[in-house]
Amino acid sequence: MIVLSWNIRGLNDPGKVAVLKRLLSKQNYNVVCILETKVKEHISKSIQKKFGASWAWHCNYASSYRGRIWVGWKTDYLNLDILASTEQFVHCLLCSKDLQVQILVTFVYGLHSIQKRKQLWSGLKGLPTAIIPWLCIGDFNSILSAGDRLNGATVSDYETRYFMQCIDDLALVEIKSKGAPYFWCNKAHTGPRTFTRIDRGLVNQEWLNLYGHVEAIFLPPSLTDHSPIALDILHFQPGKGRPFRFLKCLADHDSFFSTVANAWQAHNTSSAMYRVWYKLKQVKTALKNLSTQKFGDVNAKVETAHNNLISIQHQMSDDMSNTELHVQELEAIENVKKWLGIQESIYKQKSRVDWLQLGDENNKFFFSVMKNRQSRNRIDALYTEQDVLLRIPGEIVEELTGFYKQLLGS
Repeated sequence: MIVLSWNIRGLNDPGKVAVLKRLLSKQNYNVVCILETKVKEHISKSIQKKFGASWAWHCNYASSYRGRIWVGWKTDYLNLDILASTEQFVHCLLCSKDLQVQILVTFVYGLHSIQKRKQLWSGLKGLPTAIIPWLCIGDFNSILSAGDRLNGATVSDYETRYFMQCIDDLALVEIKSKGAPYFWCNKAHTGPRTFTRIDRGLVNQEWLNLYGHVEAIFLPPSLTDHSPIALDILHFQPGKGRPFRFLKCLADHDSFFSTVANAWQAHNTSSAMYRVWYKLKQVKTALKNLSTQKFGDVNAKVETAHNNLISIQHQMSDDMSNTELHVQELEAIENVKKWLGIQESIYKQKSRVDWLQLGDENNKFFFSVMKNRQSRNRIDALYTEQDVLLRIPGEIVEELTGFYKQLLGS
């Protein structure tokens, strides 16, 4: 399933219609969202027919007379149910015909006023997302930080506050992307151009679990000032496995030092450097085995410890005077605390979040950050030198070129 979102800034232009038709046919998109069409309702059908009879359409004319959001989908490949349609977003459920993909998608077009966008933030918070992968994509007309704008007015806290609060409340993270670093340009003919990141894709934890490998591709803007956003939603193909990572909780295990000492005693008659490498390799193998045996599948160990505690407490309710059960309960409580601490320590280490203390039951937060990091660390494409230069604003390219010329000349 391939999804496209594009703020086309007016679809009455025959040239933009032709460009959009060419893009849809070239990549075989299954779902498309066209933002800021500026097409009146009575001529919308005639324009939609130009894209072919295979497309079904939903437009938000009922809540916006300008029809700011058009959502189209190919009925031969998927089913699309509209769950909510407002002036600033359309919330829908996408399900492929083969039932391989079932996701929630919210297509967003944020209004230009900060006050009017407050309705968008409150509306997103009230959506029924449940426990299903959710993609929130489109033109939010709002930025998150000072780095989201190049040139133009200085970014204030008031400008970013409500958008950041909405993302925090919904526990969303930005999907990894490739393409141009800025997704909108004012196309100024005089003076420095302003570049911003107001188009983006946001996803929830369930999305990261299933589609953490999916990335948003920002295509060239063509005739408009916004870059189209494309996503190819496919299930992850497993790789060769993961490298060994040393967990801090290993050092607290009773047999840690003896395991390292025994592995270090391995003998080899080769050169001194090779003997060091050989000993380190033996230590790594021993620690990997220890990690697998003692700390493998920590979630299952937490669940087992908790179920054991519940079982003992059920027995105590039937035999409250049994002192042996009292002792077992204390031991079971300590065991649950132990594995909860280990689980949280592992999540904290993998997420690299150092500013939160352990013991605050932040497992879900750590796990969310960890999954986001894993998806961003995955390399799915390599750029050529020309691609990199295209991603850098012109004045920076000139500065870098001059610097390297001076460097080579000296």
